Amino acid sequence: MSFFLIFVCGWFLSFVVLRVLVIWFGQSIVRFLEKKNLKISLFSISWHSPKISQAINRSLQKNTLVRNLLNKWYFLGSIFTVLLMITSLVLWLVNIWKMLSFFFSENKQEMDQILKPIIPGVNVPLSHFWFLLISLVINGVFHELGHAIASVSAGQVKKLSSTQQLKVYSAGVWNNCLIIFFAIFLILVLPKTLLLFYNTNQGIIVISNDLQSPFNEDLKVGDSISMINSCKIKNSIDFVYCLSEIQIQYDDPTQTKGYCINSTLINLSLDKNGLYCCKNDPSIDQSKIHCFELFGDLNNNNYDHNRICISPLQVLSSKICYSKGDCNRNHNLGIQNECYFEAQQPGKVLLKIQTNENKEFIYFGSLTEFYQLVEFGEYVDKFGIGKIIPLFFKIPSLIDLFITYLLTISGGLIVINVTPCYFSDGGHIIKTLIGKVTKSSKAESFSKFLMAFGTCLIVINIILSLYGLKFSKNIV
Repeated sequence: MSFFLIFVCGWFLSFVVLRVLVIWFGQSIVRFLEKKNLKISLFSISWHSPKISQAINRSLQKNTLVRNLLNKWYFLGSIFTVLLMITSLVLWLVNIWKMLSFFFSENKQEMDQILKPIIPGVNVPLSHFWFLLISLVINGVFHELGHAIASVSAGQVKKLSSTQQLKVYSAGVWNNCLIIFFAIFLILVLPKTLLLFYNTNQGIIVISNDLQSPFNEDLKVGDSISMINSCKIKNSIDFVYCLSEIQIQYDDPTQTKGYCINSTLINLSLDKNGLYCCKNDPSIDQSKIHCFELFGDLNNNNYDHNRICISPLQVLSSKICYSKGDCNRNHNLGIQNECYFEAQQPGKVLLKIQTNENKEFIYFGSLTEFYQLVEFGEYVDKFGIGKIIPLFFKIPSLIDLFITYLLTISGGLIVINVTPCYFSDGGHIIKTLIGKVTKSSKAESFSKFLMAFGTCLIVINIILSLYGLKFSKNIV
C-alpha cells in the first residue's frame, strides 16, 4: 500500500474518531482544541498563536517606518489582487472552453488545459507527494502570515474602512505572489550557483536507476551518457532530440536505416533457422545477440531474406546505409560490405549507449520504459562528491522539482483565492470592493451573484477536469 493512500486513510480515520469523541464527550473536546488554538476539519487543520500575533504587533508598534512601508506594500497588493480577480475569471472560462472543445472533438489527442487538479498517484507520481505537501505548507503559512501582518495594527477587520479591509483580505494572496517572485529569482540564480559544484554540457548524468532496469549492471548512478547510436549528447535538449529522432525512424519505414556489414562477418554470423531468426527464443537477451536482415532496397518489397545473428555492438558502429548501393566495396582487397537492417519488433528500439566513462552497451526495449526506469539530469559532479554522497547527483533535479511545485501550488492557490466565490478571500474581496464602489441596495445581491458565478466556475472546472483524466496520456 502506498504512503499517500496510508496518509489519506489515516487522516480520514483520525477525523472520524475526532467526530465520535465530540459526540461522546460533548463540548469538552471542542474546548480542549480551542485552548490549544487548533481547528480541524475534513480537508484542513489550522493552528494560530496569539503570542506570535502579539510579538508582531509589538514589533511594528515600535517601528513606525516599517509599519508605514507595510501599509503601502499591502495597499499595492490589494490593487494587484483586484486585477488578478478579473484574470482568474477569464482563466476559468477559457479552461472550460478548452475542455469542452476537447470532449466534442473527434480527434482526441491530449487535453490542453490551463488549470488542472494535482492528484498524487493519478496525474503526478506518488514520489512527488512530499514536494506537494511542503509547497502547500509553505504557501499556507505565508498566506496566513500576510493576513496577520496586514491586520496586526488595525484591530477587528469589520471595524476597518473598506480600503483597509481590502488590504487585509488581499494580503494572503499578495504573499503567495511573493513566493512566485522568489521562485522565479531562484530559477534565474540557481544555475550559476550550481556551476560552483557541477559541470554542464558534458552529457546526461544518471541520477537514479531502478533495480528492475534491464541495464542496471551497465548503467550506474553517476555515469554520464555522451552518445546514443550516432547522436551526440551534451545536455537534456540533445537527449530529448536524439530519442525523438530515433522514435521517428522506427515509426516511419522510409526513415529506417541499415548498417554496412563486412562479408566475412556475415558468413560467420549467418542464421540457419529460416523464418525464426536467432531461434526466436525469448530467453535470448537481444541486447547481446540481435537479428539483422539483408534488404535489396528499402523501397523495394522484394527483399532477400538473408539473416544474421550478431552482437549489436559489432553492427551499430558501422557505416549507415539506406539501400544496398550505399555500402562501399573494396575490390582490391576482396572485401564486400552488405547493407543490413534491424529486424524490428513493434514497440521496441535498439540503442547503443556510450558514456564518458568509456562504457558501451546495448539497450533493447521501449523508449517509455527507458524513461521510466532511469532518471537523468544534466549537472555533472565536478569534484567527485557524488561518489561519497550519492544523493549529491540528485540535488539539482530535486531543487528544480521543488521550485516547479512551489510555482505550481502558489499559482493555483492564487487563482482559487482571488476568484469571487464562497469560503475564499475572493468572496470577501468582492463584497468589500462592491460596497466601496457603490452604496446601492442591490450591491449585496450583485456580490452574491458574482460569488455564486465564481463558485460554479470552480465546480464545473473540477468536474470536467476529473472526467478528462480518463483521456489523459500522463496518468502515472
